[in-house]
This record gives sequence, structure tokens and C-alpha cells, in this order.
Amino acid sequence: MQTERTFIDDLKHQYQHGGMTIRLIFINSIIFLALQILLVFGRLIGGSFESLIAAVLPNIFSLNTDLGEFLMHPWGIITSIFAHFTVWHFLMNMLFLYFSGKMFEQLFDQKRLLYTYIVGGIAGGILEILAHLIFPTLQNEKIVIVGASGSVMAIFAALAFHRPNLKVNLFGVFPVRLIILAGFFILTDLLSLGLNDGTAHFAHIGGVIIGMVSVHNLYSSSNLINRTQMIGDSLIRFFR
Repeated sequence: MQTERTFIDDLKHQYQHGGMTIRLIFINSIIFLALQILLVFGRLIGGSFESLIAAVLPNIFSLNTDLGEFLMHPWGIITSIFAHFTVWHFLMNMLFLYFSGKMFEQLFDQKRLLYTYIVGGIAGGILEILAHLIFPTLQNEKIVIVGASGSVMAIFAALAFHRPNLKVNLFGVFPVRLIILAGFFILTDLLSLGLNDGTAHFAHIGGVIIGMVSVHNLYSSSNLINRTQMIGDSLIRFFR
């Protein structure tokens, strides 16, 4: 007799066998749900508990572009690339991550996807901080950024610059080369710099830069992602 798998069994199976793309989506999803549950409880209980939740969560899961605030909460450079506070932001990033990540895994390996995601997200955060230090109109803006956008842009840019003529069916109908799509996203971000539209455009550009660099001298030990993997593997062996 064959037993049917439960929903939990299906989730475990997907996490174990779905590849790094699915694992990253799982991590983002768990953090998103945890944040939403805490925010709901904060609203329901109200008072000092709601104020505490509203103050603590951004300090843990967001990146402050003010250098002083960042130095007080440096972990945000990592935690922010796995956190989302709104449903639409979460869904868009995860949808883009799914399609880009699955294509990435067909051309590269899963470990490279993970390191590209992390390095791209970190670079995006650093570029946002630098931009708020350099440009006068941004210096007065004390904002925090969250989301996997920079990380996902790094993955997509790596694909586009490694296989620029590879075509995808836009909306399932129109065949478009990856480099054309990448050019559209890059141009949109460049033209949107300085706009107060709630989007971290410098973080997107930082991710694109990492994606471009990551496929240069792809098989060389001097390649950015290859070198990062070697350092990461060494640290894992050390702590084990």
C-alpha cells in the first residue's frame, strides 16, 4: 500500500531536492511569515508591545543607509537581503528569484548561486550607503532598505552577461534576449536614481555590477565568486 505524502512532507522534499533556488525562497518565506506574524500580534496587543515590535524588527532585519546607524547595526548588511515587510515586494522578488535562479542552476552550480546571491546583496547595500555619503541630496535622507532585489539582480545580470543571446519568452509569448531585458532594468534604475520612489536603485546597480564581474574570468581563481567560495569553504572547514 502506498501512503500519501502530507503537505509538510512535500515541503521537506522540495527543500531537500529543489535546489538552491528553492532553499533561498524557503528562507525568505520563513522570515517573511515570521515578520508578518510579529507585526500582527503587535497591532492586536497594541501599546508598548506594538512600539517595541515596530522598533526592534527594523533594527534586526533592515539596512540603515546612515553610516553611524549602520555601524551600530552592521548585521543588517546580511539580514536585510532575506527580509521583506510587504506582500507585493516579497512576491515580486521571489518570482524573479525563482525564474532567474532556475536558469542560473542550469548553467552554473548551486553553491555559486548562493554566493552570488549573498555577495550581490552585500554589494548593493554597500553602494546604497556610499551613495548616501557622497551625494548631497541623499545625505539628508535617513532611510532603511530591505529585500532581495540586489541579490536577485546579481543573479540575473550574471546570466545576461554570460549568455547574452539566450532568449526567454516574455509573458510566455514574446522571445527576448536576456541582455535586452538586463539593459532595460539597468537603464530604468539609472534613470530613477535620486527619485523618492521607495526603491533602492543603488542596491540594484550594486547587484548588477557583481553579476557582471562574477562571470569575468569565470574559471580563474581570481574570479570574485570563486575566491569568495574558497574563503567560505575554508571558514566552514575551520568551524567544523
